[in-house]
Amino acid sequence: MNDYPDFGKSVERYFQKYLVKERGASKHTIKSYADTFSQMLDFLQQKIGITADAIQFDIFNRDLICNFLTWLENERHNSISTRNIRLFVLRSFFTYMIYVDPTHIDQWKSICSIKKKRCDSKPPNYLTIEGIKAILSEIDVSTIRGRRDLTMLSLLYNSGARVQELIDLTPDSIRMDKPYCIILHGKGDKIRQVPLENSIINLIKCYVEENGLAIKDKQSHPLFSIPDMRNSLLWG
Repeated sequence: MNDYPDFGKSVERYFQKYLVKERGASKHTIKSYADTFSQMLDFLQQKIGITADAIQFDIFNRDLICNFLTWLENERHNSISTRNIRLFVLRSFFTYMIYVDPTHIDQWKSICSIKKKRCDSKPPNYLTIEGIKAILSEIDVSTIRGRRDLTMLSLLYNSGARVQELIDLTPDSIRMDKPYCIILHGKGDKIRQVPLENSIINLIKCYVEENGLAIKDKQSHPLFSIPDMRNSLLWG
């Protein structure tokens, strides 16, 4: 007799009730967690022969999760850090299941006891100040696109913003009066305020005026509107 709760409904409640309503998880966190479950579904179908509509909790154990993590590394070519993120998500889910389905607590605790894999950290690569100045000096500011790129890259350098934080920026995120600063919305909807130099404020003011973003109706509009901007910034 299968005395487990329904897998699909449990996953749905985990996302909609626990993560969103109880934990207040951000949309970025939700997407990352959903990616883990999507990869698990792929693994179960490709390696175990179980389709999404046939998944039941009795198949989950320590060995299956370890096999999934190995599959991510060897066949999906995920890095160790990505592997560890997927494990973190699964441990979160099965910790949740301890309280939802305590009759199988040993099974869930066994999965939660899987340790993350050690990852040798490498020294970060970075540009020198001279290197950054050299890159900025190569931008053709005689064009609208060039002036946009100069403003965008200068703001990244001056504020230390992440790519996603830059993508989420709006004109009203920036204080144009002294003391100059920018409001960044980071991971987990964490907000931080970063001071800005006069030089970058002058660039932003010119950019905002040139692109019609100074009017009241545009204050919640994306500051930098570029198709596929994430890939453009990450890969040039």
